Amino acid sequence: VAEYCKSVMQFSPHSYTDFPLDQLMALAETDAEAAVIASRKTDNLDEKISLTLRAVALSGKSGPALELAKRNFGSAYLSTPNGQTLQVENIFNSIVLERIAQRLGDHRANPAASFYLIEESGLTEAQKKSSLRTLIRLKRLRSKQWQPFNRKSPAALKYGS
Repeated sequence: VAEYCKSVMQFSPHSYTDFPLDQLMALAETDAEAAVIASRKTDNLDEKISLTLRAVALSGKSGPALELAKRNFGSAYLSTPNGQTLQVENIFNSIVLERIAQRLGDHRANPAASFYLIEESGLTEAQKKSSLRTLIRLKRLRSKQWQPFNRKSPAALKYGS
C-alpha cells in the first residue's frame, strides 16, 4: 500500500493565480499583486526581474525582491556530471536584490552573506569588480520600471530615487 502526501496550503490561492500571463502583464502596470504573480509565471528572466521591481515600486515592500532572490538565484551551485559549478551570475543577482530589500529597511535582507561565494569563484579582483558594476548597471536599467511612479510611489519614498 502506497501513501502519498496530501498538499495543505496555509492560505487559499490568490484570485489572480488562474489568470493567463498576458492578462497579468496588463494588470501588473498598476497592481503589485498581479506583478508578483506574473513574475512567478513568466519564463523570461528579464521579465521576472522587471515585474519584481515593478511590484516593489508599487507596493513599497521588499518581499517580492527577496522572494525572487531566493526562488531564482538562491542556488549558488549547479550540479553537473563533473561536480558542482559556481553560478556567479546567480550570486550577483541575489546580492543586488537583497541590497534593494535592505535599502527598503528589511531586516531579513543580508546581501553580505553571499560575498564569501564571490571569493570562491576564482575571479580576479578586477573581474569581480567589473562583474558587480555590470550587474548593478543592468539592474539600474531594469529599474526604469520605477520611473512611472516618480517620487510618490511607496518604494521611492522609502528607497529614494
